[in-house]
Amino acid sequence: MVSASACVVILSSFVTFSLFNKFLEFDIHDIIPIPKRYVGNLQHKWRSATVSFVHATIVGVMSVFSLPTIWSDFVLNYTSIGETTIAIATGYTLYDIVNLFRTVKSKLVVSLFLHHFIVAYFGLMFIHHQKLLGYGILCAVVETNSIFLHSRQLILMNDIPKLSASFRVNNMIYIISFVTVRIPAFLIMLIFFVWDIERMTSVWQFAMIPGTLGLLFVNVYLFFKLLFSDYLV
Repeated sequence: MVSASACVVILSSFVTFSLFNKFLEFDIHDIIPIPKRYVGNLQHKWRSATVSFVHATIVGVMSVFSLPTIWSDFVLNYTSIGETTIAIATGYTLYDIVNLFRTVKSKLVVSLFLHHFIVAYFGLMFIHHQKLLGYGILCAVVETNSIFLHSRQLILMNDIPKLSASFRVNNMIYIISFVTVRIPAFLIMLIFFVWDIERMTSVWQFAMIPGTLGLLFVNVYLFFKLLFSDYLV
């Protein structure tokens, strides 16, 4: 059963990100300027990107500090900072599922829904069983790469050209961190699954490997879609 403290963090995360999104609707141009072309009907896109950037920064940093605490045993090691990191990420994911359902109307939403449902499901499973937290933290580490994905989106929303130094530097860091952090994180998970497979129940064996392969596929698809739009168009 999910502990009371974890439930509080998940619910608090869901509510906080929802309220932050709502807060961005108000006239706060002096604090956080809204790009001119995103004032009005398109404002929800800017709000979503801003909230996602904040989430990626929080969870990405927390996961880096959590990783050493569970590295020695991905199956049994369970720490409070690790649980809090996964709970915050799960609450955000549930918020974003609701937000996507309300605002996004495109083919891309299918892959995003798939990604989010997998993440939310495993986040709840890790906390519920208090096992395999290391795999959850490895998933959270990829948010360090997402920081630059969302900052890229915010740069473009502010009409900063793709040939500008800020965009190129951000994109370079994004691509490098995708290749050196995001993809290796999923590959390490698959390797450790094979290593730890005898320590897992058949339910976990059935769920974890297809789930990780699904996340890897979705991430690679989204990466090449972004790469195509930046360099091949």
